[in-house]
Amino acid sequence: MFRFSRNGESPSCLGSRIVASFFDLPTTDPSETFPNSESRSRAIWKSIARVWEACSRSPLIRRPDVVVDMFPRKSLGEEEQVDFKIMTANVEYDDLMKDLLPLESVFEADADGLPAFPTIDYADLIHAGVPITVGRGESEVVQVPGDRDSSYVFKGVTLASALIDDTTECAKRSCYNEIQTVLDMPPQPNIKGPPEFYVTTTRYEPKRESVVCGTLYPFMKNGSLADAIKEQVKLSTPTWSLHTLAKWCSQLASAVKHSHSEAGTYHIDIKPSNILLDDNEDLIVIDWEQDGATIYVCAPEVNDTMHVREVKDSSGSKTLVYRPFNTLPIPDFGANMKIWNHECPQSN
Repeated sequence: MFRFSRNGESPSCLGSRIVASFFDLPTTDPSETFPNSESRSRAIWKSIARVWEACSRSPLIRRPDVVVDMFPRKSLGEEEQVDFKIMTANVEYDDLMKDLLPLESVFEADADGLPAFPTIDYADLIHAGVPITVGRGESEVVQVPGDRDSSYVFKGVTLASALIDDTTECAKRSCYNEIQTVLDMPPQPNIKGPPEFYVTTTRYEPKRESVVCGTLYPFMKNGSLADAIKEQVKLSTPTWSLHTLAKWCSQLASAVKHSHSEAGTYHIDIKPSNILLDDNEDLIVIDWEQDGATIYVCAPEVNDTMHVREVKDSSGSKTLVYRPFNTLPIPDFGANMKIWNHECPQSN
C-alpha cells in the first residue's frame, strides 16, 4: 500500500494535491488539487511506477502490514519527482488484526471436523484496478494467481480501508455476520450464495496465524441495478420491457420471501446498489451484512431528521409525537439506535 500525505507547508506538492482532491478539501488555488478523479489517478500511478522497481527489491514489500510512504524530492525542486520509505504500520495493523478471527473460529465444525473451505492469502491477490468502494470495509476487483481470465470482487477489511475510514470495527462485524448469514441460508437463485474463496491475512501478534479478512465473489460484468438505472435515465426512450420489469419484481419478491420464510432472516438494506444483474439479467441480492440501515428508508428518529417522544393522553394511552429538527445533522446510527430503543420501545 502506498500512502500520500498532506504537507501544510507545501499545498502544491503531489501528496497535498492528492489528499485535497480525494477528500474534497477547500483549496485557494487550482494547483493545490486535481480537476477530476481521472487526472488524480494518473498522477498516483505515474509516481508509483517511478519507484516500483526499487520498492519491489525489498523483502518487506509483500508483508500485509507494510506502508510505502511517498514524499517529494525537495532538493530537485520538482513536485512530480518522489522518494519513498517502506514502513511497517505496526500500531494501525495490530489494531486492525486484534478482532479478526482464524478460520476455525469463524465456522462451526461438525462431527467430521471443520469443512474444507477454499482460502487465498490477501497478499497473493492480483489487484486489477482501483477499489470499488472504500469506507466501512473495502470492495475491489481482483484476480487470483493462475486464473487471469476470471475476475473477482474482494469484499472485506484491509489496512488501507482502516487508515482511510474510522468504521473498521463495524466493517469487521459486518464481514463475519454476512459470511455466516449466507452460509446458513438455503440456496435461492436470486440470492448471493457462499463465496468462491475466503480471504485470509497474517496476524503477527500475539502469535503468527492466518485470520479471515474477507471474501471473493465472481465479478458480474453487468454491474448493479443502480448502474443499469443510471444508464436508462440517459436514454430518451427507455429500453426495458414490461416483461423485464415484471420479472425483476417477481425475483426480488421471491428473494425477500425466501429470506423471511425459509431462512428465518432478513436483509435490512435492499436498494438498487445492493442488487446485481447476472449474465442472464436476472436479479441477485447481495450485501447480507445486516448492520446499520440506509438513511433513505429507516425511521425518522433513527436517521436524525426528527425527534420523537412518547406522550400519554388522559386515558393513559401512549402516542408517538414527532418534531422535525431545524437542520439535518450527520446521522450517528449506533448512538441513536440505543437511545431510540430505550426511550421509544413502541416504535421498534
